[in-house]
Amino acid sequence: MWFSDYIAYKESLGDELEADPDAGSLESFLSWLEYSFWKGFVKMENTSDGPTASKFFFITGYHGQHLVSWTEKGHLLNSLREQVDRYGRQFNATVFSEDAFYIDLLEAIPTITWQSGLATFICVIIVCAMFISHPATIFFVSMAILATCIGVFGYMSLFGVTLDPIVMSIAIMCIGFSVDIPAHVSFHYHTSRSKIATKGTSSNLSSASDDDGTQLQHTLCSVGFPVIQAGVSTNLCALPLAFVPLYMAQVFSLGMLMCISISMTHGILVLPAMFCLYDPGYDPPPPPPTGAPPASPPPPPPTGAAGAATAAPPPPPAA
Repeated sequence: MWFSDYIAYKESLGDELEADPDAGSLESFLSWLEYSFWKGFVKMENTSDGPTASKFFFITGYHGQHLVSWTEKGHLLNSLREQVDRYGRQFNATVFSEDAFYIDLLEAIPTITWQSGLATFICVIIVCAMFISHPATIFFVSMAILATCIGVFGYMSLFGVTLDPIVMSIAIMCIGFSVDIPAHVSFHYHTSRSKIATKGTSSNLSSASDDDGTQLQHTLCSVGFPVIQAGVSTNLCALPLAFVPLYMAQVFSLGMLMCISISMTHGILVLPAMFCLYDPGYDPPPPPPTGAPPASPPPPPPTGAAGAATAAPPPPPAA
């Protein structure tokens, strides 16, 4: 800080101050070549007592790998503000930081994140409901999206990623990406019944047009391989960013890899299993009334030999 150099300057003058008191003034200090760079840090004003320093600033530096995190930067800035506020009335001091605007948002980020995420989730479900009219299928898609988002947030937290403006943007984006694969699988499953019914004269399909297994087979044959292609190609596009030594690129790559992988797993494995457990077209038979006797089994059909003997003509009379 400039004040330490000013004290050293006055001490170096020694007896010269008695002969020329103005030599120890702040203006004389700033006019020296070796101390002239402090002019940018001190603002002088002319008062009745002469030129005085009305304002000044100084720069502090901090280092450490932990300061890469926005949360740690916020803790450091709040600590500096607490120290300065202790002497705020005496010096009217203020802490300035280039990242203060973004750090001040950290306190509001959790609220903004869940509000934006909930609004995005609701909009995505509304769009799905416009194309998939079956309530159970919409519910399965909603649960798949919710499970994907929880998985992405959980794995990112496991890898040490904290909530910041970048992670908030990635979280909103992951909700949009996570609906793609489950929505395609669910839509094809929902519409496969009518497609199978109009398929043609294939006896294997027409005889089981109401079977969930046939619907599931038709769905996976239609979109299974394209879903795998889309997921793998998207992961290959996001994977190189993980090797870029930039926080934003690495967090984006991690979020995309987790989102696409978990979403593809739900679309290929989890959703088909849920569709098999829930059969919207199956209507179980009603139970028999209480106290009614059990129905007797139907009589067995006649055997082939008996039928042949009954149908045979009588033998001719003996001669």
